[in-house]
Parts: sequence; structure tokens; C-alpha cells
Amino acid sequence: MTNTIELTVKQARGIVLASAKNDVRYYLKGVLFDFENGRLVATDGHILLAANIDSAFSHPAFGEAIVPRDAIENIAKGGRHHDGITVTYDADGVHLARNGTRITVEPIQGTFPQWRRVFPDKTTNEPAQFNPELLQRLSKAYQAMTDTNDPPYVAHNGERSALVFRDGYADRCIGVVMPMRMKGDPIAALATFDAGPAKADAA
Repeated sequence: MTNTIELTVKQARGIVLASAKNDVRYYLKGVLFDFENGRLVATDGHILLAANIDSAFSHPAFGEAIVPRDAIENIAKGGRHHDGITVTYDADGVHLARNGTRITVEPIQGTFPQWRRVFPDKTTNEPAQFNPELLQRLSKAYQAMTDTNDPPYVAHNGERSALVFRDGYADRCIGVVMPMRMKGDPIAALATFDAGPAKADAA
């Protein structure tokens, strides 16, 4: 008996955007497939994305697995956005299949972060600074997982992790992003910059 999760090529390409490419924490270079709860989770330590996906669960021994990022990218390579990918997990490993192509890999051995603890229990709306590259990646991943082009919102939370969501889609996908700590004095930086004399308005 095996446990199964069905997703699309677009979703596969989206979820890996929240995982790490190069990290000494090898367990971040993959996606957590939670077969029991029908959920995919990926994080690189700066952003996190969790999505609800249809699953078939029958074997507790294979309730979850960290699937390597490169295996997910390989099975999605060359596929059309809405082609289906079937991911199953049993005693022989994790099997990824699409249109007759099949890849079998061993799950990454390690303990995935306690990702539920990352989600804030409340947000303060206190503005924060964010790395725009992280927001861009998370937004692209979010849109792939929800199949909508609407950008997500950031619920600011000061120096703590901020919630990323889209109204009407929070039951399908939700994310977290860590803020940047501001370095330096912006007023001093402005005073240092010589913009030259202001030009008079044209008559």
C-alpha cells in the first residue's frame, strides 16, 4: 500500500521556489510531502510556503517524506503547466510520475523544521523592510500553487515573521517571510547624498 499526492507541473515548479538550492542544512533542499494531511511545505530559512493538496493516505509508516528539490524539478521539466504529477511513497522510496516518465528517489534523511511554529499567532501591522527578491520568489510560488495571478498580501509584523496570504485563498496556500533588519540611519544617508541644486520649474 502506498500514500499518494497529486499535483500539477505548475505547482511543482512553484513549491520548489520556496526551498533552498544550496544550504548546509540539506533537509531544506527539498519539499516536505505530508501525505497524511495532504500538504506540501518548503522553506529556505527566509521564506516558507505551505499548501494544501489532494492526497490519498493509508499507510502511517510512510506519512511524510522530504523529496529532493532536483527530483521535483526533473519530473516537471518539459511538462505543460497543468500536466499531472503523481507522487507516491512506499518501502521502495518516493516515486514521481508524469506522462509515462517515472523517477524513484530516496527521501532526504533529516528532520524538517517545525514549520507550524514559524507562523505568527498574530500580526501587529508594524511596517518592516523585506528583501524584494524573497518577496518576488514567494509571490511567484504562491501564484503557482493557487493558480491565480493576483499577488498576495504581506501582513506586517515588525521585526518578527510576517504572514503572506491572498484573501479567498488562505485555505489553499499561506506563506511566511522574515524581515530585514535595517542597518544605518536613513536620515544620515539622505544628508550625505548630494543631489545638487534644485531646478526651478519651467515657466
